[in-house]
Formats: sequence, C-alpha cells, structure tokens
Amino acid sequence: MKGLITFILIFSSIFSIQLTGYSKNSEETLFQSVLLEGGLFTKKDLARTLGRIKTPGADYYLTVLLTNQDTYWNRLAGVEGLKETENTNCLDQLVKSMINDHMIRSEIADLVRSRPRVFYPYLEKAYSTPQKSESDLLIDLMASSKLPEAEIKLKDIVSIDNSKDRTRAFQSLIKYFNKSNHDYFRGFLQDKLLKEDVLLFILDRGNTDDLPIFQDIIIKNEGPKWVFVSCMAIDKWGTSSLKEKVFQTVLNNKDETLVSAVLKIFMNVQSDALMDRLRALVKNGGYQETRVLSAERLTNYHSKEVIPSLITILDEVYINESMGVDLVAAAFTLGISAVFESISKTLTKNAGKDQFYGRLEGISRELSSRTGVKIGVDYKAWFDWAILNGYTVNGVNIVQYLFSGYTDIREKALNASIQLLGYKNPRDFFKEQPSALNLSDTEYRFYLARLLIEKGYLLNEKY
Repeated sequence: MKGLITFILIFSSIFSIQLTGYSKNSEETLFQSVLLEGGLFTKKDLARTLGRIKTPGADYYLTVLLTNQDTYWNRLAGVEGLKETENTNCLDQLVKSMINDHMIRSEIADLVRSRPRVFYPYLEKAYSTPQKSESDLLIDLMASSKLPEAEIKLKDIVSIDNSKDRTRAFQSLIKYFNKSNHDYFRGFLQDKLLKEDVLLFILDRGNTDDLPIFQDIIIKNEGPKWVFVSCMAIDKWGTSSLKEKVFQTVLNNKDETLVSAVLKIFMNVQSDALMDRLRALVKNGGYQETRVLSAERLTNYHSKEVIPSLITILDEVYINESMGVDLVAAAFTLGISAVFESISKTLTKNAGKDQFYGRLEGISRELSSRTGVKIGVDYKAWFDWAILNGYTVNGVNIVQYLFSGYTDIREKALNASIQLLGYKNPRDFFKEQPSALNLSDTEYRFYLARLLIEKGYLLNEKY
C-alpha cells in the first residue's frame, strides 16, 4: 500500500486545484471498491462507472489506478475508466503509460486509435521528447490518425537523412497516405534506404508503364530484394517472352536465396531451357529448399526427361535450414495486402519435418500417376525401377547394371535390357539374334550394351 499512497500524493498535487465541487464520497467509494474487487471484469465495470461521473476528482482517482504498481488489473481498470476522458492530464498520462508500461500498452494503443483527433497532440509531444522510446509505435499511431498534421510530421522525419525513424515514417506514409502521394513516393526510387518500399508500392499501385524500372534492376542485378520485387512485377505485367527471359536469367543468379524465392514466381512459364536448368538445380542446388522447389516445378513438365530428377529428390533427408528473400514483413508494414498475400505464397518455406516429407509424398504420387508404378517415397525402389526401365539417374544406367558385381542385379539387367530392345523375352531375342547364343556371359553382356547404346539408352545427363 505504500506505493499506492505515494501515487495518491503525487497526483493530488496535479489535480489539487480541480478537487472542488464534486461528491468526494461517491468517487472515493468507487475508487476503493475498484482496489478491493478481486475480479477483473467487475473492476472494469466499477472503473467505467467512476469514469462516467466526469469530474476532476473521478479523473484523478482513475489516473491513480492507471499508474498503480500494486496490480496490473488495477491499471487495466484505469484505462477502462479513462476511455472517454477529456482531461489533459489524463490524456497525457495515458500516452506516457502506453510508452512505459508494456502490460497495458496494447489496450491504450487501441484507445488512442479510436480517438485520433483527441490524442494526436500528445503523441507528437511524446515523440518530440529527447529520450523518447517506442518510436515505431508512436509513428504508427500518428500515421493511423490520417490527420493532415500527421502527414506533415512524417514527411519531416523522412526529410532528415540521419533519422533512425526515416524508414518507418516512409512506410507509414505509404500505408496511410497513399492516395495523393504517388509522385512523392516515386521521388525516392534512387534512395537506397527506401528503394525497397518504393518498389513494393509501385508493384501494388503501378502499371505496365513501370516495367522499364524493374527490367533495369534485373539487368543490373542491383540486389536480391530489389530483383525479387522486379520479378514479381515482370510476372504481373510482362509478356510471355519477357517472363521466360527474366526467369532464365534469375535462375542462373549466383545468389541462391534469390533463386529459391523466384522459383515460386512465373508459375506458368515453361521451356526446354528452363526444364534443363531446373533439373540442374535439383542435382546441384546448395539449399534443400532450392532442390525441392525445383523438383516441384518439374512436375509441371510432362516430358519423360524429368523422371530422373523427380526420383533424385526422393533421396533427400530433412534439413532444418533458414533461407529466403524475406519481404513479407515489409509488405505487411506497408499495408499492401495483395502484395503481402502474393509474397507470402512465394516464400513458403520448409516449415517443418512433416511438411517436408509431405512434399516428397506429393512428388512420389506424381511419379506414380505418370508411370503406373506405386512405390511410395522409396528412393532405392524408384532408382532401381528407373535404371531397369532405361533411365539414367545420378550417372547410373542399365549398362552399368549389366556389369554389376551382384548376380541378382545382373540378371535383372539382362532381362530388362532385352525388353528395352523391344523383345518380350530371351526366346524372342535369341530368335532374332541367333549369333548371341554362342557368346560367353561377358561377351553377351557387352553385346547387349552395344545394342542399348545404339538405341540411345546411354545418354548424358543435362546437369
């Protein structure tokens, strides 16, 4: 109770001039009832009743509650009771408590947003203090008021090159004052600190006339985040040929975080050259996410050439890795919902082990639908199936199986080779190739190998 008595003494000096002409007994009784009440909801109800009295005395007691350190619930009750106050001391203290008391910060912030005109002067006053804290919150609340004076204040902050709040102020302008400031925002396109936000704004509000801006960034490879946003713009407004050209260019970028992110853009763009690059990424991608995304993109191709890559990815074992061009937070800060949703989809990450193996199951189902073979996510089984059916996987093909050191593999390879050459069984083969009957086992395998090579079963992998 010593703390409570101290706060009463402090705030009595603030309100001493105003404590006349009110029913002290009823206000003090309600105040004591709030302190003694054990339930939060009833505390709030009592505080609201105290607030409805609308006298300096009631405001004084509610301010004591707001700064009461004995219990968090009393402070919450103080906020509830002051929701309709016009008392300047109370308004000022509410903003101070919002900054300094994290326990009731969100409740006061909600109150401030509901009464922007009333609270704005106190927000600007708090921001202007030399030892201010919670700058981001104050800027957001000033901006959300959408008042003309807030726009002026935010632009003043942006104009100060060394201000640590410059980016936040600019983002808040985009979020709350975007209807009449298009040219203003575009004026910062060459500002490295703000360029990302400008590009996101143009992506959301621009049109095909803005394509040269994004093409230039890609040509100059100005940075992964800028290139990523530019790819989204090309995908949104570009022609089919431009999309293919840009996609091919970025897939060969040395920054694999960018490559991985862009794999979720240009979803309807396909070509033989892109297919070959995706196959190479499945094999040689430095990040697991890059390899899996590339394999998932290959499921959109109906060529038999993608089968080895889809099988290769099934050999992956989950790795907990973190990567990606993270623009989701920036888009969210700017309030660009369409861009936010789009970027969120592009940056789907390997969120966990279960999701990862679920993705592999999806690839194995795609393999089954194409081949009619149901093996599940069993890399070794799919590998053997592919080799015996004439594919080359990870540098291994049926010719190597013909000379395996394992008898059972050699036998399977012999029978598979005969079928690959177009014969139903060995009898049909020897009927057409009678000279093979007189060959030794080794010579027979060499003979089959030569026929397989002549028929095109020894192809180089395009990695």
